[in-house]
Order: sequence, then C-alpha cells, then structure tokens
Amino acid sequence: MFKKFIRAMEYRSYCMAIRELRSRGYYSKANEISEFKHKMYPSY
Repeated sequence: MFKKFIRAMEYRSYCMAIRELRSRGYYSKANEISEFKHKMYPSY
C-alpha cells in the first residue's frame, strides 16, 4: 500500500509541475514532461 501511495504522489507531482510550467509559458517543457508522464503511467 505504501508503494501505491508513493506512486500516486509521484503522479501528482508531475501533474502539478506541468500545470505550473504551462502557467509560466514553458509549453514545450510541459509537453516533454507530459509525454514522459504518459509513458511512465499508462491509463487503462
């Protein structure tokens, strides 16, 4: 259960980083992180 919690927190940190980068205008970096996030955490 602890591993699942850590994984969820990692996912959340990626989401927050992407949101912050986009709000500051760093769209290309946000897209790079978004692509990495989608590779690491596939949706089912």
